[in-house]
Amino acid sequence: MLWKAILDVMMPEMDSFTLAEKIQVIAPELPFIFLTARSFKVDVLKGFALGALDYLKKPIDEEELVVRIKNLLSRLVKQPIVSQEKENYTIGRYQFNSVNQELIFDKEILSLTGRENELLVYLVNHQNKLCTHKEILIHLWGK
Repeated sequence: MLWKAILDVMMPEMDSFTLAEKIQVIAPELPFIFLTARSFKVDVLKGFALGALDYLKKPIDEEELVVRIKNLLSRLVKQPIVSQEKENYTIGRYQFNSVNQELIFDKEILSLTGRENELLVYLVNHQNKLCTHKEILIHLWGK
């Protein structure tokens, strides 16, 4: 079963930015979206930087919310989060493990978010090829 989460930034005991950081450590494959009244650009950018699939601002029409959620779920089901030809890559002096979402340099391990992992897999699978910004965005986010 694939779990999903909808987070509200302004929760009583812990804001969901903090929760999203914890999710990325414990379950980096867990897809989540923000549904919140906080609509400052810095909040939206922070939400996406934490790995959110979408950042929806309140008030939102219920029908629009349902359509957006169905759209996101259909993309998750139709295509794997990362299409992999292999799981371990050597990039110069770096080792990249796409299954564990880790980038390793001199025994220092950096945990990647789901989107960072997808982007790096895409780039290593298209090395020495010209990729447009639009192609990369469509690959990562869909149309």
